[in-house]
Amino acid sequence: MITNIQTLSNSTLVSATEICRKKVNGVGRHVGLLLKFDNSTEQVLHTLPRKNIHLSTFKEFSAGLTVTTKECHIDTDGFINTKIKDLLAQPKQYSLFDNCEHLVSTIVKGTGRSPQLSKSIAGTSIGGAIGYGCSENKLVGTAAGMFLGLVIASL
Repeated sequence: MITNIQTLSNSTLVSATEICRKKVNGVGRHVGLLLKFDNSTEQVLHTLPRKNIHLSTFKEFSAGLTVTTKECHIDTDGFINTKIKDLLAQPKQYSLFDNCEHLVSTIVKGTGRSPQLSKSIAGTSIGGAIGYGCSENKLVGTAAGMFLGLVIASL
């Protein structure tokens, strides 16, 4: 893991590309920003439980899995560089409500959002309500409905 933000200070950010791979556990996807600098170095900005926001190599980010890119234009002006430095300098803890998607969307769109989390919450809520209404054993019905809703939301 590369935690040295000297690269951001000593180099010019040339491009930033949103990248993603399946999560190691196979459920959902993990996203990050592939940062390319004028000195031909590349680093990935992302966040993980127990590692929080950090820079790593592409190989470390991929964890041996296929990585895809999302076609999007990200301005590499001074604002992006400053935002990345600020995020790396903050002792911010990874959480379900401040995850890898929140990090990338904060930089790319200016607001933290997680479509996976939104779909999961909606799926478990709807599934739980249906399970509760359709089962004689409310606890089992709700739990089963929530699980089914989560599975459907992760597809």
